[in-house]
Amino acid sequence: MIAFITLDQTDRRHIQPADPIAREFIAPFCENPYQWIEKSNNNDWATNTKHPLAPYQLWEKHQDHNYFVGVRHGNETTYAALDIDKNSPYHPDLDETAVTRIKAALESLGLVRFLLSRSSNSGGLHIYMPLPEKVNTFKLACAIATALLTNGFKIEKGKLEIFPNVKAFDAQYNGLRLPLQQGGAIVDDDGNYISTDISAWVSMWKTAADGQDIQLLKRSLKNAKKPREIGNGNNIKGDAAKYRADLIAMIENGWEPDSTQNLVRAIAHLHYIFDGITDLDELTTAIAATARTTKGFYEYSQHTHEIEKVARNWARWIIDNPKYSPYGSKAISEPTPKEPKVSRLEVVRQGLIDLFGQLTDLTFSTARQLTDHLCKALKTSKETLYKFQELWQPLLNRCNAASSKEYSDFNNTHNETCENTQDSKSLAESGVTVTAPNELSGLSDASFSLSQFKQQDRGLENFGFDFPNFFSFDGGANQDKDCTEELEILPVKEYKADKSAIAISRNIAANIEADKFGIEPHFNKPRESKRENPYTLEKVQAICDRDPNQAEAIAGLLRAKLNIKGLSETEKQESLKALSYLNDFSFW
Repeated sequence: MIAFITLDQTDRRHIQPADPIAREFIAPFCENPYQWIEKSNNNDWATNTKHPLAPYQLWEKHQDHNYFVGVRHGNETTYAALDIDKNSPYHPDLDETAVTRIKAALESLGLVRFLLSRSSNSGGLHIYMPLPEKVNTFKLACAIATALLTNGFKIEKGKLEIFPNVKAFDAQYNGLRLPLQQGGAIVDDDGNYISTDISAWVSMWKTAADGQDIQLLKRSLKNAKKPREIGNGNNIKGDAAKYRADLIAMIENGWEPDSTQNLVRAIAHLHYIFDGITDLDELTTAIAATARTTKGFYEYSQHTHEIEKVARNWARWIIDNPKYSPYGSKAISEPTPKEPKVSRLEVVRQGLIDLFGQLTDLTFSTARQLTDHLCKALKTSKETLYKFQELWQPLLNRCNAASSKEYSDFNNTHNETCENTQDSKSLAESGVTVTAPNELSGLSDASFSLSQFKQQDRGLENFGFDFPNFFSFDGGANQDKDCTEELEILPVKEYKADKSAIAISRNIAANIEADKFGIEPHFNKPRESKRENPYTLEKVQAICDRDPNQAEAIAGLLRAKLNIKGLSETEKQESLKALSYLNDFSFW
């Protein structure tokens, strides 16, 4: 016979079992004394609505070996549980990794400690998650369902059930039988027997509850949503549905050699776009948890020891990228009045300036290809582009020179004004051919590459002057050995020679004469402003934090830069440090 004590004789609902171990065992299951369930050996489960169940009565029914009892969750709870039937595809007998993958999926919520029990002689499995304090029951149900669905688990009766379940507003939570009744036992992840002792259960329950990451769990519950709102795909249509299916198929396919970045990117897209996880910490945790549970992670991923770092980089990248947003969200902007016609000039000018940084890494076989690229990038026609030629042509020249200031600054080549310009004959005698400006503006098919602006003219190297390739020197011993064709002298009528170019050609001619007589050459080299290295270690780290996809391109630039003759020792060391960082970069 079971003894009991009375804490409040006026209310039988507070009567507790006399045994302190029994009280501790029963305590988590007494949050909702109504709508409890019961079953005898030969009957089905039935809900009792006649009277509430006092703690001592719950303990008595638990100890009756011919009787089964279960309870439902209340509005707040200190535990959750999963029910895996014997014939479920997630049972250890059919999938020995399923329990491990389920645990990993729930770790993203802060649920990191578990207590497993065999539910009955049927061999079903219950996975309990004790908590150190009460939390909102419905949000806990939504969070657990979301984590499992996101990681590819199917929640349905006979396979995998959640307690508490995601219920309708006016419904009760599903009832679950208490642990360690007839046929029940504490088991390990493989379903192997450990114990049936109540004291052992109470001790393991306390340990698991104390080990949960309750702060992370609270953050997870704060933004928990119903699964139908965040990722079951039923409300996703058209191209979005196909894209989501492609992402899921890629993730389910698992890891392969050298697939880390592509797979983690796909996981980030799935969680951010279709699951709507916009908090950096939560998204990082979700990406890392999914990555760990994906097939082949420990066999093929080279980032098992730093998956959180990789996940955080991708989480930050997709959140900061304006190209992506959660599915269904709409950016609402105030209508703006039609811009006046004059502002179009500023729009084109600013657009061209923004493009210059990208153009220096591209090569065009003809000038027409350049103008085609500008039209496509600015989403305009050639007719419109040439209306603003006075804007983009000089800006292009200046920007190309500015992007390679370590070699020259074409805009500041010479500030001297020349009132008396030379004719074509004197230009030919000076040994310099000036490329007509109209050939640079796209009116000629002359082949050129923007990368040429980053190279020194070796023919002028002996004069100590870094010279842009608008000019080709034809000066005797310093002539380029690869040049076998005679220079074509362009008639003056075809273009108007730039004054600064003529002034430079005069200086070159004068220095040639000085060199013949053994006189130290003198050149009016413009004053150069101190150049900042665009790829120091700090700047590279900042770029990679904003957009990890830039790491490979920057590394290629740095390798090419280290092969340049005349690179200062300071900049060389800075480049080596930046390149060393990129070699150790987690995306590398």
